[in-house]
Amino acid sequence: MQIETVIPFKSILKAVEILPQNKLILLRNKIEKITLTNKKHTPNSKLLQLLLNAPTLSSKEVEQIKNARKEINIWRAKAL
Repeated sequence: MQIETVIPFKSILKAVEILPQNKLILLRNKIEKITLTNKKHTPNSKLLQLLLNAPTLSSKEVEQIKNARKEINIWRAKAL
């Protein structure tokens, strides 16, 4: 048998504020563990991990791309 209750967020905050330091540490650790577990199972977590691990462009490469685009646009303008 399971009973669900709805506790207002403000009530939870008040209860947390009066916890002793050692209980706050335990609570924080438990919340971090829950959030890390939930993040691992989100549908976008694999995509997010892929994007975070993806290589990034250096400023030199960005400049080369900008110059190439600029030259392509000049070429297009002449071709029209």
